[in-house]
Amino acid sequence: MKSLTIFLLLFTVHSFGQTIKRAEYFFDTDPGKGSGTSLSVTQGSSINALHTVSIASLGNGPHTFSYRVLDSNGAWSHVATRTFFIITPVVFVNASSIKKAEYFFDHDPGSGSATPLSITTANSQDNNFVLNISSLTPGFHQLCARYQDNLGRWSMFAQRTFYIAPAVISSSSSTLKKAEYFFDSDPGTGHAITMPITAGSTENNLFTIDLSSLSPGFHQLMIRYQDNLGRWSLSTNRSFYIVSPASLVTTSAVKKAEYFFDHDPGTGHATPISITSSASQDNNFIIDISALPSGFHQLAVRYQDNLGRWSAFTNRTFYVLPGNIVSPTLQKIEYFIDSDPGINHGINFNFTPSASVNQLFTIDLGATPSGNHVLYVRTKDSSGYWSEPVVSAPFTIQSCTAPAAPPGIDGSRCDSGSVTLSANGATGSQQYRWYDDATINAISFTGPSFSTQSLNSSRDYYASIFDPSTGCESNRTKVTANVTIIPKPILSPSGALTLCQGNSVSIAAPAGYATYDWGSGPSTVQQITASTSASYTVKVSDGTCTSAVSDPLVLTIVPVPVKPIIQALGSTTICGSGSVTLTAPAGAQSYLWSTGETTSQIVTSLSGNYSVQISDANNCQSVPSPSVAVQVLATPTKPVVTVTGSTVLCNNSSVILSAPVGYTIYQWSNGAATPEVIVSTPGNYSVTAGNGTCTSPSSDPVTVTAGIPPSKPVVQITGSTSICGSGSVTLTAPIGFSRYLWSDNSSNQTLVANAAGNYSVQAFDSNNCQSSPSDQVVVKIVSVPTKPAITVIGATSLCINSSVILSAPQGFSNYQWSDGSITQQVVITTAGNYSVKVGNGPNCLSASSDAVTVSLTNLPCNSSGGNPVNTPPSITSSTIDIPAETKGTFDLKTLITKGSAGIDFSTLRIVSAPASGVKAIIDGSYNLILDYTGNSFSGKENIDIRICDSLNSCTERMLVIDVVASIVVFNAVSPHPDGLNDFFLLKYIDKIEETKKNRVTIVDRSGNEVFSISDYNNSDRVFDGHDNQGKELPSGTYYYRIDFVSGRPTLSGFLSLKR
Repeated sequence: MKSLTIFLLLFTVHSFGQTIKRAEYFFDTDPGKGSGTSLSVTQGSSINALHTVSIASLGNGPHTFSYRVLDSNGAWSHVATRTFFIITPVVFVNASSIKKAEYFFDHDPGSGSATPLSITTANSQDNNFVLNISSLTPGFHQLCARYQDNLGRWSMFAQRTFYIAPAVISSSSSTLKKAEYFFDSDPGTGHAITMPITAGSTENNLFTIDLSSLSPGFHQLMIRYQDNLGRWSLSTNRSFYIVSPASLVTTSAVKKAEYFFDHDPGTGHATPISITSSASQDNNFIIDISALPSGFHQLAVRYQDNLGRWSAFTNRTFYVLPGNIVSPTLQKIEYFIDSDPGINHGINFNFTPSASVNQLFTIDLGATPSGNHVLYVRTKDSSGYWSEPVVSAPFTIQSCTAPAAPPGIDGSRCDSGSVTLSANGATGSQQYRWYDDATINAISFTGPSFSTQSLNSSRDYYASIFDPSTGCESNRTKVTANVTIIPKPILSPSGALTLCQGNSVSIAAPAGYATYDWGSGPSTVQQITASTSASYTVKVSDGTCTSAVSDPLVLTIVPVPVKPIIQALGSTTICGSGSVTLTAPAGAQSYLWSTGETTSQIVTSLSGNYSVQISDANNCQSVPSPSVAVQVLATPTKPVVTVTGSTVLCNNSSVILSAPVGYTIYQWSNGAATPEVIVSTPGNYSVTAGNGTCTSPSSDPVTVTAGIPPSKPVVQITGSTSICGSGSVTLTAPIGFSRYLWSDNSSNQTLVANAAGNYSVQAFDSNNCQSSPSDQVVVKIVSVPTKPAITVIGATSLCINSSVILSAPQGFSNYQWSDGSITQQVVITTAGNYSVKVGNGPNCLSASSDAVTVSLTNLPCNSSGGNPVNTPPSITSSTIDIPAETKGTFDLKTLITKGSAGIDFSTLRIVSAPASGVKAIIDGSYNLILDYTGNSFSGKENIDIRICDSLNSCTERMLVIDVVASIVVFNAVSPHPDGLNDFFLLKYIDKIEETKKNRVTIVDRSGNEVFSISDYNNSDRVFDGHDNQGKELPSGTYYYRIDFVSGRPTLSGFLSLKR
């Protein structure tokens, strides 16, 4: 039985780690994927197996074995093929040796009838032969060779294609001037697709080649060039594969590369090449070939993409010289004619050694006899290696002097037919001979002009001059018959030929022509855009010849449906849950909503703009309908009221109730419609909030009640309010209240005062209702003064009915004279010793002063020139008010009244400065200047001043300084023309440095701002009962707020306006 044993080595390389689960094979004709004969395989990512398949059904002769595999994704591989030959079984006997060999050119004369090759009988053959090709004409030929074994069986022949260049065109090309390519089938030289190149001796170009017309599968790309002598090169080819679009997965990057020599170790197992992952690769690598033996080798390279797929490998053949010697330059070139004189014994060419040589050489034929000859050339490189001899060209030396080759005149025509060619240059009896090719001796025609047979394509003919008198003939000149047949163009539309109105299609004629005639005369427009119904044709021209008219393309334009109008069933504004139905006009073939839905009617519960397009039976689509806006508004949640202040109203107070922000509509139970209300009336208050369409449930009510303020408390004093030295006094508020607020900001029921000051207290009940302040308790700290000195005003020797004034230091509240007097000054009319004690409390007196002795003269006051009794000037007791940390000026002249004599203001001075250490001076205008700038003192302290008259009678007075550390708010405004409370007085706001930069804001009971101003100064920037627009505000209760740029705490409260 006939059988075939195969070895399968299979890999999955086209997907992400899939496995092979099935394999099948077939012979010669593909039955279709899945319909071949199954091979038993073990599933896996690779298969390495031997199978024996039956070939009993196959006849003798050549056959193709094909197999493929299926992976776990259901994808079939490409087909792998192997060719084999079946011979008659009765003669299938192993050959022991090869005993004959023969070759032939182009046509097989039959086995055993070709030209024999001399071989030595052996089981294998590896031979080099020199074959004579002198009998072959210029052009392409096939060399075929075969062997016969000891059983008399001939092998199939092996063949190689080669080319013999004509002797008359054997000169080197100077430039490459044309290039063309084709796929799969050769249309003939000069008829493939042109590639634009710049003429040059070498070409290195990148081209983008259109593959859109090719079907998925394997293809061959063929490229060839033409030189300046009109010769076309052999085609070079590359195989490639087009993947079906349905299975195409775009590669984003090439991530791996590997190479191998001669034998494929399998994808992923070759030698890796270091690359940077990217969408394309253009790399140079140095590859180690030191392990390779001398001879021919294959280098194969392949890449893997980011999807794990390996490319087919690309390969290059190279040759390793013995010892891996590289020949960088050619050192010698020699030639010989017909017979080889031996290496290094030929005739040398003169040239400059280099890696390659491309130049013309002159060969001396002086010693060569007439007849047919062959020129051979060989080279030696810098390593001393000689090339094999290369046949340059056969040539003939005639025994006579040949005429010069005739100049030829090419002929041209459009379309098929005869072309007239001509030549000139013959003289006398010389004749013109015409040939069909450059070397064949058959004469086609004689004469100066030659009309060819009818031609369908361009071709070359050859003319020579024959001299009958000498029998010599010139070289042949190529004369070209140019036949231009422009094929009827085929129009290519860019899309369908039935279009909806407003669309267009591009219609393209084949590229590469000089002019195009679309029916209105030739132009250079190769592609037109059509948007009207019509039949379109074109003629093309290369500038000389014109094609036939193309087959027509008929374009039909179909009108589009009118713009649809959407009908809304229900309101398009939805509050909370709900939906609206939108309906397009009936009768359309299809519908496309902006949401992507394709029904004639949609139901939506989502906000958005909705439109629809309709299509008719021709799939023409209307423009979008006008948009229908659907707005879905959420029902607001039940609001929570925020309370600012107490809900128990006391002392005409109010409370602020605030709804959540972010709504457009508010409705309070008292009728207010603002986000915030100021409530000063007891009751239950609730609010709803909305966005203009949807309204929330009502909030939980807030209950506001009226509270009764506690009565003014009475402070119980334990101890004396005048404290001598260190000590304290206990002040106690009434019991029964929830909290207390003393004037020093303490909050206990009992206050132990150990500092001077005025103390009062306010009591708060459980509703936080506040009493009015208690009566002030004045606490004084009295220190024990130093022993005072008595000032004597007048003479201590008294005349009859005269007196003297004894003055104790000013500034004390208690004085105790030795005569029982308790004033600061005493008038003495009686002789005696007088002393005084001073203090600021009845129990805190100083030591007695030194005594002053007053005596009596018992003489009349005028008998010895004495002055009458004089009354000194007086100083009015006064309190000076000044804001803390400010500087103030006070006129002391207004406090001083003259006595009997005139006032001597030059004696005005400060006897005792304030205890706080503040800077105090009296200027030249008799003003007292107090500078508390930078001094944090606040409260009351004293300053003692003294003034005398022109008779040196003096008076001292202790003045009180009240340093106010905060703004005093007078929260009543009565803008009557009586000069009282005409504006909102904020005493000291313009005096204290950190309160000068301020903003005062006043709002009404509804929370609306009615007045606002910055830098309030109690003069020209004040609130006088007018709003921001200058309109009079009605009487009532308002709320004020004072903010400070310095960061000082905000002041706020209520303001009463009464007209």
